[in-house]
Amino acid sequence: MEKSANNQTGNVSARILAMAKALFVEQGYKKTTIRQIVEKSGILTGSIYHFYKNKEAIFREIVLLVVKQNTVLINKYFADESPAFKYAAMNVISIKAADVNEFIRESYYEGYTSNAIFEQIVEHVTDTTETMFKERQLHYSRQDYYVRNLLIRGALRSCAAKLYFKNDEVSSKKCSDMLVEMSLSLFEYSKDEIRTVLKRLEQLDGRLTSIAHQLIRDSVKL
Repeated sequence: MEKSANNQTGNVSARILAMAKALFVEQGYKKTTIRQIVEKSGILTGSIYHFYKNKEAIFREIVLLVVKQNTVLINKYFADESPAFKYAAMNVISIKAADVNEFIRESYYEGYTSNAIFEQIVEHVTDTTETMFKERQLHYSRQDYYVRNLLIRGALRSCAAKLYFKNDEVSSKKCSDMLVEMSLSLFEYSKDEIRTVLKRLEQLDGRLTSIAHQLIRDSVKL
């Protein structure tokens, strides 16, 4: 009986997310209202508020799914690459996906603008980074990892803003390369090591682009 109730609860939550995401993809986060989510999902307003405090809470879960899916794809396709490459690729794929898809672009921009969403993104990436760089034996505390990811994600937010406002003065490639250099230097990689990673990213650029498109597809159907 309890298992059946849990399944039903999960189904309702999943439907709310699916219908909200469909609206976010179609018309954007800002234009979407709770009332529209109610109408599209067929779920009563009270039931929606039982699961989610407000529209931002729904959006937060969707944005976090996008961020986590990026990590899943990195681990799937680049399992044999170095931690430095995997961390760099995670950021490159984010920028590539946002560069070509409005939903991803808005998800990152609005997500990074919201303090509540931004904090959870940094928490997730901190967990990922601790695992990813474990073999380097940096002897960092969790706070050390958190502060570095806070700075790096702040820079990524600036890249997302550049894409969101369609500022063509700086290329996405330039943003991506500078973000990689900054992020790896914060994790104590040497200039030679960073150049090696940048060269490897260039060699696998086509594959990174394909994975960015897969992230878009996966995120729309999540």
